[in-house]
Amino acid sequence: MIGVLFTQSDKKINQIVDNVTKISPSKLEFKGGYLEGYDESEIGAFVTDQGEFTVENNIPSIHLKNDIKVNIGDIIPSDWIDYSGNFREVNKDKLILQIQEQLMTSHDRYLNIDKTSISLEELKAAKIDQLSYFCEQDILSGFTSTLNGHRYRTNRDDQTNLLGKFNQLMNDETIIKVMWKTEDVGYVEHTRDDWLSIYYEALHSKETKLFKYDQLKKLVSSKTTNQEVDSVVW
Repeated sequence: MIGVLFTQSDKKINQIVDNVTKISPSKLEFKGGYLEGYDESEIGAFVTDQGEFTVENNIPSIHLKNDIKVNIGDIIPSDWIDYSGNFREVNKDKLILQIQEQLMTSHDRYLNIDKTSISLEELKAAKIDQLSYFCEQDILSGFTSTLNGHRYRTNRDDQTNLLGKFNQLMNDETIIKVMWKTEDVGYVEHTRDDWLSIYYEALHSKETKLFKYDQLKKLVSSKTTNQEVDSVVW
């Protein structure tokens, strides 16, 4: 049998051990050795086959059937985990469906809906989720500056970096030049005023897209048929 250690906080597999004989809150024992020193509140374990071994109470555990293969770095679906110390059985077909569901976006889910049989309210909720997804992707895709024509990224890290640089400029008036990366030509030197203009353009771009989402959300809510709801696009 194979024992797998995963962190309970992010459900990510961080260790795979063969020939497991016992799993306890502080030690995973296997033929020829053991692992210990991990925090019992953060570590969970599951095995891929039943055998002569022990899983002590309060250790999250799962029994995977049909020789399901797992790898370090994989994310474990939360509903697999049984905190009673008993094995929860997960068969291969169910596993595949769960992983596919996790990877699907709200847009994918909307496309898979039978729009002729679903209720109007359920379709509205799915359409709003789809629009929210498109809004987020549009925000993260960046914008083209009207000031200099360059393309700027605005993914989550970029937005954090923009705010950090803005705060730095507000706290230090001696900064008169800013090197900032564009998507089209790489790093460009900006004057202080030009960079601040880019920052405000980024804010305006995001606010415009959020306003568009809000308006489309209201439009969806006003529709009275499934066909009308489906006709609303980003």
